[in-house]
Amino acid sequence: MKQTWIKSITLLVFIQVNGQLKEYGNEIGFQYGVAPSLGKHQLETYHYTFRNRSKVWNVASLFEIEYLNTRFAYFEVPGELNLEEYERLHLVNLKLEGVKALSNQWDLLFQFNPQLSSNFSSGLSFDDSILAFKIGMVKNWKESSFSIGIARNTLFGEPTITPFLSYAKKINEQFHFQLGFPQTLMGFAFDQRHKLTASALLQGNSYNITGSDSFPELGTISRTRLNFTTYNLSLTYTYRIQPHITTVTQLGLLAGNTLEVENTGGDSLYRFNTNQSLYFSMGLQYKLNRN
Repeated sequence: MKQTWIKSITLLVFIQVNGQLKEYGNEIGFQYGVAPSLGKHQLETYHYTFRNRSKVWNVASLFEIEYLNTRFAYFEVPGELNLEEYERLHLVNLKLEGVKALSNQWDLLFQFNPQLSSNFSSGLSFDDSILAFKIGMVKNWKESSFSIGIARNTLFGEPTITPFLSYAKKINEQFHFQLGFPQTLMGFAFDQRHKLTASALLQGNSYNITGSDSFPELGTISRTRLNFTTYNLSLTYTYRIQPHITTVTQLGLLAGNTLEVENTGGDSLYRFNTNQSLYFSMGLQYKLNRN
């Protein structure tokens, strides 16, 4: 395989403060980055998003669709291990989220999040789909909130039920923080244009591999999954060039990485040697309109 630089992105993080979705309107985004290595392996990723925030029937709503294109390159693996089917991966993610006020202090949070996650080498199948969701409660105070609930997601690779909880507080117009799982962050706004956010975020993806590849001592196996998980420690700087365009620059560390091939029964077939890695990414957010 031809050796290339790793180009990596991280998912755009949009902060929910005090249980409310911020700034109604439409937004599109793109992010692209570069990291030195994940052990001896490399990846290239492009991330495109479209978001609409609105209020429907007194429910603060979010509609989001994203496309994530990932290209892995593998090095220093056994010669009989053929990984062609694991090199080009795709994720199409649809998110429908709502926050419904139940009282002056309590909100209901719900999210429907179907995904298509595969190499798509043999077209579409039921195994390419992942049904993720989130449901929970939010308690609001004057400048803070507490959220708790359950979610089905791929934080640990294979889709599973996990809890989520967070405590968010706005100290003043410049500083806010959020403590919890799967994300903890602190944000500081220098002014209306310059913002800095430090974040620790657990991330994971699971891809259906529809073709066949050969594995040491196992022979040729078809219909497997590639799971990738990481703990993303990042520092993000956003600069609003003008009211509708914002640049996003991120420097971070991918730690505790796992990259593993499993069969359809969840048994491990091969685990890659992946080290922690620094990365750098840049992107743009464009607001089509604001209400």
